[in-house]
Amino acid sequence: MLFIVGCSSNEVQSNQNFDEIGIEEENITENQINIVAFGDSLTEGLGVEREDAYPSQLEMRLAELGYDVRVFNSGYSGETTTGALNRVDWVLSLNPDLVIITTGANDAMRGIDLSITKNNIGNIIEKFQSNNVTVILSGMKIFENLGEEYITEFENIYPTLAEEYNVSFIPLFLEGVEANSSLNNDDQIHPNKEGYNIIVENNILPVLIPVLDRFE
Repeated sequence: MLFIVGCSSNEVQSNQNFDEIGIEEENITENQINIVAFGDSLTEGLGVEREDAYPSQLEMRLAELGYDVRVFNSGYSGETTTGALNRVDWVLSLNPDLVIITTGANDAMRGIDLSITKNNIGNIIEKFQSNNVTVILSGMKIFENLGEEYITEFENIYPTLAEEYNVSFIPLFLEGVEANSSLNNDDQIHPNKEGYNIIVENNILPVLIPVLDRFE
């Protein structure tokens, strides 16, 4: 595999509901900060139990730190940015306060034109921001065989959009986990429980905590 994220052949369709895309309908309390983890298989937690994927680990860790939060797992394996854009309205019905966006590597795996990927992610951010949802964007990285220009332009999409839309930015979602066999499942693409723990502790929390503190 050439990329640090795996794909499924499935793409979310416009008639799917929350149960079909893995969002459990639960009571949302008035005082909670509602976070939606929004992305593809890296968010869904392909290859691990649901409680070991990063959204569940993040919710548990934030509770330990004293934050009253609910983290919804809105990850869908194999989804491109076009599919993600089509899901935004459903996610908005959860009344999220904050969304963590991790999407785009499946576009690169399919060789989708980078202008489409960039425009889709920009439109996703705009839709959330226009509904007063705070956005955190995760950077992604791809490897080899698509040419140096494509690789560089793909990676530059994320910091460019983060600056353009003035959103908090996780420079690389898989920092410290990619290419480490002990932190990934057998496919050596998707993190295992320990890999997700590192992602939460080292990559997400340092960016997320200052954002959450502004909600108080």
